[in-house]
Amino acid sequence: MREDGPDRPLSPEDRPEGLPEADSSPAEPQPPVNDRSRWEAMEAFDDWLRKEIPAAVEAGEGGLGVEECLRLLARAWPGQRQGTGPLGTGERIDRFRIERLLGHGGFGIVYLARDDLLGRWVALKIPRPHVLADPQVAARLRREAPAAAGLDHPHIVPIFETGLTGPLWYIAMQYCDGPTLAEWLHDQKQPVAPRMAAQLVARLAGALEYSHAQGVVHRDLKPANVLLFPATDDDRSQGLPFTPRLTDFGLARIQEESEGSVPVSSRTGSLTMGTPVYMAPEQITGHSTGQGVAGDLYSLGVVLYELLIGRPPFQGTSFVDVADQTRFVEPAPLRQLRRDVPADLQSICLKCLEKDPAERYPGARELRADLQRFLENRPTLVRPQSAVKRVGRWVQRHPDRAGLAALACCVLVLGLGWLVTQSRLTRERERSDLQHRTFELERDARLVGQIRQRRRSQEAGWQQRNFQELIAVGTSTTDPALRRQLRGEAVQMLSAVELRSRQLLRQGFDGYGVEYSPDGRWLAVGHNTLVDGEGLVLLYDAQSLVLRRELRFPRSAQLDVMPGRRSREDGVRSLLFSESGNELWLGTRGGKILVWDLADPDSQGEGWQAHETAVLALAQPAGRDWLVSLGNQPRPLVKVWQRETRQLLREFPLENAGSQLLTINADLLIEANSSVQRWELDPETLERRVVWQRTDTAGMMAVHSDHQAVLAEHAQNIVSFRAATGDTFREWSDPRGRKIQEGRFHEMRVSPNGRWLLTSSTEGLRLWDQLSWSLAGFINNPANCRVSAAFHPHRPELVLTRDGRVEAWELAASPVMEIAGIHSSPVMDFRMSGDGRRLAEWTADTTGETRVALRTLEEPRSVQVQSVDRHPFPLLAVDASGERVLASFRSEEPSVGLIATDGAAPPIPLLTGALQACFDPSGKRIWYAGSTGENRANGNGVEEGDTGFLAAYDLESRRESFRWLNTEAQRRESVSGVLALDVGRQAVVVSTVDQRLRCFESGDGGLRWDVSLEAGLADCLVVVEERGQVVCGTRQGDLCGFDLKSGAELFRQRGQPEAVRTVTVAGELVIAGGQGGWLNAWQAREDRLEPLWQMEPFERSVLRCQLSHDGSRLALLVEGENGVRLLDLRHLRLQFSQMFINW
Repeated sequence: MREDGPDRPLSPEDRPEGLPEADSSPAEPQPPVNDRSRWEAMEAFDDWLRKEIPAAVEAGEGGLGVEECLRLLARAWPGQRQGTGPLGTGERIDRFRIERLLGHGGFGIVYLARDDLLGRWVALKIPRPHVLADPQVAARLRREAPAAAGLDHPHIVPIFETGLTGPLWYIAMQYCDGPTLAEWLHDQKQPVAPRMAAQLVARLAGALEYSHAQGVVHRDLKPANVLLFPATDDDRSQGLPFTPRLTDFGLARIQEESEGSVPVSSRTGSLTMGTPVYMAPEQITGHSTGQGVAGDLYSLGVVLYELLIGRPPFQGTSFVDVADQTRFVEPAPLRQLRRDVPADLQSICLKCLEKDPAERYPGARELRADLQRFLENRPTLVRPQSAVKRVGRWVQRHPDRAGLAALACCVLVLGLGWLVTQSRLTRERERSDLQHRTFELERDARLVGQIRQRRRSQEAGWQQRNFQELIAVGTSTTDPALRRQLRGEAVQMLSAVELRSRQLLRQGFDGYGVEYSPDGRWLAVGHNTLVDGEGLVLLYDAQSLVLRRELRFPRSAQLDVMPGRRSREDGVRSLLFSESGNELWLGTRGGKILVWDLADPDSQGEGWQAHETAVLALAQPAGRDWLVSLGNQPRPLVKVWQRETRQLLREFPLENAGSQLLTINADLLIEANSSVQRWELDPETLERRVVWQRTDTAGMMAVHSDHQAVLAEHAQNIVSFRAATGDTFREWSDPRGRKIQEGRFHEMRVSPNGRWLLTSSTEGLRLWDQLSWSLAGFINNPANCRVSAAFHPHRPELVLTRDGRVEAWELAASPVMEIAGIHSSPVMDFRMSGDGRRLAEWTADTTGETRVALRTLEEPRSVQVQSVDRHPFPLLAVDASGERVLASFRSEEPSVGLIATDGAAPPIPLLTGALQACFDPSGKRIWYAGSTGENRANGNGVEEGDTGFLAAYDLESRRESFRWLNTEAQRRESVSGVLALDVGRQAVVVSTVDQRLRCFESGDGGLRWDVSLEAGLADCLVVVEERGQVVCGTRQGDLCGFDLKSGAELFRQRGQPEAVRTVTVAGELVIAGGQGGWLNAWQAREDRLEPLWQMEPFERSVLRCQLSHDGSRLALLVEGENGVRLLDLRHLRLQFSQMFINW
């Protein structure tokens, strides 16, 4: 038995041969889908626990007590109760020792386990609670498990044992680490050869023949339930590279019972057994005959069809689509799709796919015998259908067309032959057009799937290839669903940044160390060993990437005289440019420090013996005339040199061997054997003060470009800690579970703009986007050698050494997406001015100070920063011009301030408890809302029993001009508070915790209308006065539109993946996002929303999106990201037109 799923790797002595190592933890199993509600299922499960566990203990089953039973149940079914996890290594079920979780499905959960008694590995399947809690299903399990365990056939995966420990049933079966037939087919570039397909299906037919003789039918035969074991001698002699075995008789039922008189409607789960594309027509309709031998033969025919053609005979986008085709459409003859399929093999396959079970083979034995005749080149018993029979079936399926044909015959008899001819030509044209459209639709759908897969893989050059294929599909397809998918793929392709190869600088070069000068003039690349008896550094012009000089140096004599060490190669070990970029410092493996004056073309690299062995690192503290070096032999030392005179000023011994030496402004950052220290050196006395020390990092480090944070490797994660204090403020790992780096870690670098982090190892180079903390690109290292890399200080480029090559790569910027600014910590909230020119961001820097940054987007360096109070519900609002920002700020009393572009922040005495705030369009008043009171908070984030309020503050008179209290809701519901607020020229709309939407006149504050939100609580809304609408998003995932004058509901867009967190509207464009990271766009009509595009979910939830008033720019914030994304919709429309994709 094989189940896919990540896990903890086995120890070498316990691992079965061929068992692959896993690299991540399994996803938590989800409860199975059931006809009952989740609440009813949980109640049934609890009732079963109360009855079953005491009974099991009294009966002495498994020798377990009540507490042991409960513990075993909670661990065996992870995710069924809050806080439980899967069984860990070493835990036992009966005599089986659990090794790891393999996977899970609708029936149960599967573990890899060791049978210590018999010394073998097994796949241990444990039914889910809903199986055991349902008396009918549990009884059927107790009957069917022995029947399935009794199957013993070379092409059936054996079940070794079934048993019961406490209340827990288990099924132990043979473990297989090979692929399934479905996975093998997916990897094949062409359909299977006809004789090989016949050999494979003949073996499966033999297995079915045996199981049917034992009274057991499969009911879910498909490629995913065929495991491929290593080939036997007999299989290899017949041309099969493996031995196929049927598995998962989990849907099987004793044949006599399935063919009995029990009504289908009374059989639990009878309509859900099987997989749609492999189900027989009678199985789809629920007839009892669909659960027997004929249904298995139909499924086996589908498998044979898929082997020969590369796809099942019927495919669709929904169960209904596939079901209709299976019941009413004849499968396309195989020889029409593939000319080399023998006619006899086509007849065998189509015989299995007959709609009427009586027309199929009587049993698996007859099918196997006919396949054997075909393989032995003897005539088969089944023959192609006669023309009369085909016509008869066509008449049954198409009575209307048959009537037209009869009428045409009558007309022909009456002498109107020309009408018959015209009708025949018309039908042929229609049929040809339909076939052509079907072919184009299938081709376009296949291309869209390839586009999506290529984007997810992030393989080199994926954007260029996707661009061409998007144009190809955009010019051909007219299908609305495909066009929506195309728009979504186009948005994501155009929004991505791609790592592209720019230029090959050198081949046959064993690189070690890459450095750019701070001014961006020079690029230095060191050679790992000696070249023609000398060390070598390549010096390039960093702008043109033209080689300017080859800097050579002699081998150090120190390597020959060191006692107790054998002679070894010299070479480059560390590189460093001076702050001016006019000098290049080099540390050699022989312990020397060399310096070249780059302004002097005759400079020969003067130097001195600094350490007895390799100079591991060099550093230059900012504003100091020192050069600092690090060496480890014969003892770890940090040495401080006077840069001009090369005089040794001070040396500091280290307790452990060091590996990295970095600078934070004028201070030193030293990593030594998993310990990191920040040193402050007195500029006069060079006395050392250890500012802080950490002992929990294990590897490479990098200093953030703003020198406020340090990034370090820790347990395959990245830890960010404050440069000033050394305390951790963030730890992150790849959201998709990928390791930060495979192989031996080499380097870690941060780009000058602070967005990109590169990590290199023997595996290659990985580029991480610190905005979303996700993998953005990967460059492989086939030679498993040293990989060194560095970012250009001013351009989105990098140079790396790998596989004996020196290469230049560029970060191809997105033509439509940019980042407003990268912070060293996540952005908590933002607001954009209506004209889309200014952006206010709410952040907390690495020191914990909360700030508001007002940014002019056309001038990236124009940023006003104001320190504000840390507030659990920060107020943030921007007026229409972007000149003023409303935010809470530091003062004696908790209050808010109005931050102008000059940085002033006069206090405004707003009511305590304000959670939402907006400027009115005129900028003369501030509307704000929230809840008042001191009662405890409930799950909705508001105070139970508090009073929700809406108020207006006049900025000219500096007094409150309006206040409304939601007291009636407090008396009626015991909850209150305002969840969302938006202000227009004529109306102010709020949604409240009592699940209502209220509209007030913005002039005098009079209540215009008050309606109930049937779709649930609304956390976001927007007033669209030019369309006379209010659009709000609910926690149930609905988008609702209301008439601004009357409050009448205009539309409700259901089916969003999760709760709507934010919605924005500009003209007819509606964009919303929410929980789970989804982001969708629609075109607004009077009574509906028409889908435009849907992006694949971000790794985390979308917190806020905002459109400029003219719809030309979208600002977007994803939870946990360090910057606000800006999408240029005007340029996006232009790109769409170039790809022939309508907006």
